[in-house]
Amino acid sequence: MGGKYCHSRSGRAALHPFRTFARPIGRIETQLPVQTVRQLDASASLRPTLKAEDIKMTDQPSPKPELDDAALAFAAQVFESARSGDAERLTDLLGRGLPANIRNHNGDSLLMLASYHGHFDASRVLLENGADPQLRNDKGQSPLAGAAFKGNLQMARLLLEQGADVESASPDGKTALMMAAMFNRSDIVELLLARGADPSRADMNGVTPLAAAQAMGAQDTPKLLTEAVAACS
Repeated sequence: MGGKYCHSRSGRAALHPFRTFARPIGRIETQLPVQTVRQLDASASLRPTLKAEDIKMTDQPSPKPELDDAALAFAAQVFESARSGDAERLTDLLGRGLPANIRNHNGDSLLMLASYHGHFDASRVLLENGADPQLRNDKGQSPLAGAAFKGNLQMARLLLEQGADVESASPDGKTALMMAAMFNRSDIVELLLARGADPSRADMNGVTPLAAAQAMGAQDTPKLLTEAVAACS
């Protein structure tokens, strides 16, 4: 078993387990007025976002108009629908114009919340309606890394099939393979290697998936990674 990459590095550093995603704020029932959809579509996320068109000649940011109370209340309900896996409601809202890639104040997208909490149908609906599997939250965590951390093989397959990059890394260089290796997710390690994940790719501190797995005391993934690295030799 071996991926398409065979470059080896070594090193050591403190390892940081995958942090859980923050819960969205509480559920608030509301309707879906056209104006609310337009506000969310223009906003893209519920925290300040700086784009080129927002920069004046003075280089001072020009903040976007704030969402009104109705839009914020509706957004809270939508994020809760994703977190709870309400695929039917998400299907309805997306069909009526809900932007698939809105994010909450932590940068968690609807897909991030649905996939991390193991809701396959809701995640599939979001992906089929344009949700970006590469959209990371403010901590640099991706849906695929979340699935690897949670050990959700079905979700990892879905994300890869819908365009998630097997080699995509967080700002500190950790890939989904490293997350799966650290937490002894053997089936996901096998899946990621089969999809071309580099078994020797190190993070910014020089830690490889094998070193991370050994440091965390994983029982099964070190053997898989040792064999994968050897296959590249």
